[in-house]
Amino acid sequence: MRTPSSIVSEEKSALLEMPLSNLSAGLSSDSRTFKTLKRPYPSLIPMIADTLPKSEEQIEEERIRKEILRLKQEIEKKKQNFENPDQASDLSSDDAAIYKKANILAKVSFFSALLSPVIPFPLIIVSLVTGFMSLKRYRKVTNKKGRWMAMTGIILDFVLLAILIIAIVSIILLWNDWAA
Repeated sequence: MRTPSSIVSEEKSALLEMPLSNLSAGLSSDSRTFKTLKRPYPSLIPMIADTLPKSEEQIEEERIRKEILRLKQEIEKKKQNFENPDQASDLSSDDAAIYKKANILAKVSFFSALLSPVIPFPLIIVSLVTGFMSLKRYRKVTNKKGRWMAMTGIILDFVLLAILIIAIVSIILLWNDWAA
């Protein structure tokens, strides 16, 4: 007695041994379905259709479709990140954790830069270190909201550091002229 699986394998081997011209005669050019062959097992049709050689145009068209789909998904992901930066649902847990740490470091950098004219040297160092750590972490994630705080903190500290260096050099030069 023949089992369904033996029938399927016999049908498949018979179809695969058939010359390619006979198979292609039974195919519709646009839908890739069999017209003249009997179809007792419809699951064989996709297997046979996949074994047929594809033209270069079909291969290129399939590659372009896949690339377009990938780009659409990437754009949608970035759009969601931009609209909801605090809800990192589409980000992996690692990306969400990195983003939160970078955001905290950026805030520390910004607020310590604002307070650095009051207590210059310790806060300038804290602000520069946390600002650069934050920027390094922002490079790893797609969501860049909050990056401006790290950049502002770094810029303010460099400006304040330049003013302090100029002031110290001026005081030293004036002290030497006054003492002489």
